[in-house]
Amino acid sequence: MTADPYDAIPYHSQPFPRSRPEYLFTVARLFGLTPAPWRRARVLELGCGGGGNLIPLACEAPRGAFLGIDRSAGQLAPGRRLIGELGLRNIELRRASIDALDAAALGRFDYIVCHGVWSWVDARLRDRILAACGELLAPAGVAYVSYNCRPGWNMIQTIRDMMLYHTGGITDPTERADQARTMLRFILDGNAEADSAYAAYLRSELEMLAEHRDAYLLHDHLEATNHPVYFHEFAARAEAHGLAYLAEADLPLMYVDNLASPAAEVIGQIRDIVRAEQYMDFIRNRRFRCPLLCHRDQPIQRHLSVDDVEPFHLATAARPDTASPDMDEGAPLSFTAGDQVLTVHGRIPKTAMWILSQQRRRPMAYDDLLAATLDATGVDHPEYVRAQLNNELNLLRLVFAGIVEIGSAPPRYTLEVGDRPCTSRLARVQAARQETVTNLRHEAVTLSEAERLLIARLDGRTPIADLVGHLATHVARGDLVVAEDGRPLTAEADRRAALARLCDQMLADMADQALLCDPAEVGGEAPC
Repeated sequence: MTADPYDAIPYHSQPFPRSRPEYLFTVARLFGLTPAPWRRARVLELGCGGGGNLIPLACEAPRGAFLGIDRSAGQLAPGRRLIGELGLRNIELRRASIDALDAAALGRFDYIVCHGVWSWVDARLRDRILAACGELLAPAGVAYVSYNCRPGWNMIQTIRDMMLYHTGGITDPTERADQARTMLRFILDGNAEADSAYAAYLRSELEMLAEHRDAYLLHDHLEATNHPVYFHEFAARAEAHGLAYLAEADLPLMYVDNLASPAAEVIGQIRDIVRAEQYMDFIRNRRFRCPLLCHRDQPIQRHLSVDDVEPFHLATAARPDTASPDMDEGAPLSFTAGDQVLTVHGRIPKTAMWILSQQRRRPMAYDDLLAATLDATGVDHPEYVRAQLNNELNLLRLVFAGIVEIGSAPPRYTLEVGDRPCTSRLARVQAARQETVTNLRHEAVTLSEAERLLIARLDGRTPIADLVGHLATHVARGDLVVAEDGRPLTAEADRRAALARLCDQMLADMADQALLCDPAEVGGEAPC
């Protein structure tokens, strides 16, 4: 029997933030559906690997039920061990083939996730994945199915073909990955002096691949099957199984007004959502998609109102360009989010955006934002302030611009370090095994060696002074070196002071990275 390539080189199993049931629930509600409450939902993941995505979700919703399916015993084994160590009883990772799923035996699921599988299996299994979604999805359920898409993959296909040609006779996975990168460098060297779009594209791909592990290169680019399609083709195949396109998991990518004005005006007149999305893919040269699907008979609300933002929680990573803003009516205030700059006018919109930015991506209920804005401005007219948030600041527009994030749940983490810092048990267990842990926003966070040593003791019972002592013990053992200006500190007092500063800094960073929790903030139900 031929060894499973996923057993030989396991694919790194990690969280996908946009696949969270809470987020799928949010998008479905935004577009007028009535999905099942995410905290008690049944969730199925097809191609779950080692459970890096599903296990944190089971921790987040202990009253839910989670089933992961994967063909690779080698991939499933570490996930099963982690489930046992955490003592989770609401999740199962099952070895099975997608084409052998028994709908009658499994029942219906409120949310189905299939990430990084559809493009990498043969035509029969691609069809079976969509059929399974149609058969297994609850009436108001949501399925998340990602895939490689054209036109972006038309360019990548050339690079894939070159790497496949060069590595055709190589069977050792590590050597194959090395030679694939060597081939790409060889082609780039041949264009070293060229100032062409082709050379620039090769350079960008080589830089991207250098950041990823061998498993990504082998399974995403060098698999025997890699089948990208145009969005309209995927949508047609989904429709054949009774499914409809609900939304893109990354909402800003489906918003027409994020394009340049001339194109936005033309596409905005197209009433067919699939055609409109296809033209946007042409403009953006999309190479990967994460569409959300629902049953075709669901009444999707496409015409959203600015007031539709009110039932949700809001967050932003945008930072103000000044620490001392002028909130007077006449002075604009700018916020930077990635490569976007938002300039806000008016006392109430500026105050609201300032309040939201100070939460540092920590979700805030719309009503709480409204109350905080009323309090900060001293305005005693809630409906007037509400109109300012919805129309002038236009929070819904900011959601689709990618400046504000939308959700349906209060935060599970705290920005305050506290006297006895606490992180999730999941993060502590993960840190003992690997460099990457899952935070309380369902994101992967890579830790330094010192952070891994520290996080192991963040159980909510250990005071900070003892945490510093814990680090000092590891310094004495030689597990950790304390240095300043590149030179190790030898004096005990100097080392202790440096460790105290290091501990404070690491804890502050962990707070910013959504790694610290307070059980009281989740109703006494501490995340595992």
